[in-house]
Formats: sequence, C-alpha cells, structure tokens
Amino acid sequence: MAGLRAASFSLLALPLLSGFDFESQITMLELPLTFGLAIAALGTVLLVRRPAAGTLLFSFGFVAAALTKGPPALAAFAILAWATWRLRLRRRVVLAAVAVALACLALALCAYEAARRAEGLVPFLPTYLSVQVLPSIVEGRGQQDRSLLFFFSPLVSWYLAGLLALAPAAWVWSRRTTSLETRRLIELGFVVVAVIVFGQMLPAKKAPWYVHPAMLGFAWIIGGTASVLRPSRAESWLASAAIGLAALWTLGVGRTWSIAQPRLREELVVLHRLPGPDFPPGVPRDVANCAKFGDWAAENTVAFLWRARAVPCTSKAPFVFDGHALAPAMATAAGK
Repeated sequence: MAGLRAASFSLLALPLLSGFDFESQITMLELPLTFGLAIAALGTVLLVRRPAAGTLLFSFGFVAAALTKGPPALAAFAILAWATWRLRLRRRVVLAAVAVALACLALALCAYEAARRAEGLVPFLPTYLSVQVLPSIVEGRGQQDRSLLFFFSPLVSWYLAGLLALAPAAWVWSRRTTSLETRRLIELGFVVVAVIVFGQMLPAKKAPWYVHPAMLGFAWIIGGTASVLRPSRAESWLASAAIGLAALWTLGVGRTWSIAQPRLREELVVLHRLPGPDFPPGVPRDVANCAKFGDWAAENTVAFLWRARAVPCTSKAPFVFDGHALAPAMATAAGK
C-alpha cells in the first residue's frame, strides 16, 4: 500500500517487537490468528484495484482467523470498515467480500459439524458458544477484570518499540509533505492497534497474550514512519543494529522466555519423548503431575499426547510424572 521501502521497514520492525519473538517460540494460537488477520488486511487493500483477488484473500484470512481463535477474527471487519471509508471502496465490492467471507466460514463449519455427526459426536458450535465464548465475555471464568490499564504492562513488556514509535508516527502522519500512501499505512497501523487493544478490553476474561495481534499495527506504524527518512548508505547498518537489538531482547531483556528456563523446557521435551502410560481396563486415565511446568501446560499436553488427564501431584493416580520419568504410582510410593 505504501511501497516496497515501507514494507521492508515494516518487516524489519517485527523482530524489534519482543511479542513477535516470544510468539514465534511457543505453540499458542495468537500468531496464527495474527497471520489470518494480516492476510485479510492484504485482501482488503487489494479490493481497491483487484476486487476478485482481494475478496478471495480477505475471505481466506477471515476464515483462517475465525477457525483459529473465534471472535477476535471480527477485527478483519474493522479493517474492512476503515478501508471502505478511507480508501473509498465501492459498496458492491465490500458487500461481496463480506458475503463470500461469511459464506466460506459457514461452509467450513457445516462441513466440520457434518464430520462430527458422522462420528456420533455432539454439535461443536453450540457447545463452543455456550461453554467458551459467552462465559468468557460475560463472567470472565474466574479472571474478570474491567480495568482499562490491564494491557498496559504487556504492551510495555512486549511492544515497547511500538509504543515509542506512536508519537513520531503521529507527527509524520500529520505532515502534509508525507505521501498519502504512507499516511494511510500509518493510519491503518493505529486502527489495528486500537481495535485489538480496546476490543480485548470488552470481554470480562483477559490475558496478557491477547494483545499479540496488535503487532501488525505496530509494525506498520514503525515501517511507515521509518520510510519517510531520506535513503542513505546507513540503512544497512541500521538494519543490522535493529536485528542485533532484537536478539538481545530475545535473550532476556523482555519477559521470561522459555529459552531462559531450560529445566522447564527439558521437562516438556521429556514428556514428548516418553511412551504413553498403559492404563489397565477400568482404571482412571489419570496422571499425577509432579513436574515444575504449570497445570495448564500439563493438562493440555498430557491430554494431547497420552489421552489422559493431568491431576495435581498429591492426587491418587495410577501413574506419576515427576519431570524426568513416568512411573506407576505404586512403584513411586515404594521408591520413597
């Protein structure tokens, strides 16, 4: 939208954002969600001159984001609304993109529900909405927090470079000498950051990592701002310095990273390499988790790898995992 130079600076901005580095090291869904929103944003921009390609990319990005994380995919429609207003998209093109995107999502959900029905499983969507979505929005599921400052600490920890770029970006955006395309890129960055941060404040349930899709906006803000600098031979040195700073940040300047916790990482590696427990018929498929990594990680990893349930270390379970080995509970008790 603003040229190759702005795009290059935007890509270079990503490793400056420790949230991007952090998300690239863990198996959570915020980065795939961000990828889907990025594809939807690309499709939105292409709607100006290539409506067919733009519609396909917008639909693909929205569906990918929706199937990845659910309601946060609605941010794609906020980007589309901004583009409709600022890029003066034709109403017919916008309505077609919305219709195709919603139809593709409905088709994907219907195919999934049909596959579940063929397996004799209960419908997924009603359960997902009633058990996951609505309680998270209304009740918070034990994590209710309406504070407007909830995401302040995560933003400072993970997106300090982006926050520092807000003021210079606003100045560049306000200058009449700045090209219209660059101003639009910076403006889109502001829109994405605002939609993600303020949108995630609405549900009662909040978590620090919910702000990660804002990395798109911060990257475009930094990229658009940097692109107005006069080209010089120093750019290659600046690029090297940026990557070097990102590497230092990754090594521990930001939040506590998995690479800074070798013991916890080793326990997860052991868990993945161990053969699963052999549960006798009629015995509960429970594994007492006596390792150091968190209950959430244990619950989901044990369920995924062993089709079992992780219970607290003090619970009576047929097997015990201590972070190094998996042993029957009786053998563990005899060893003690």
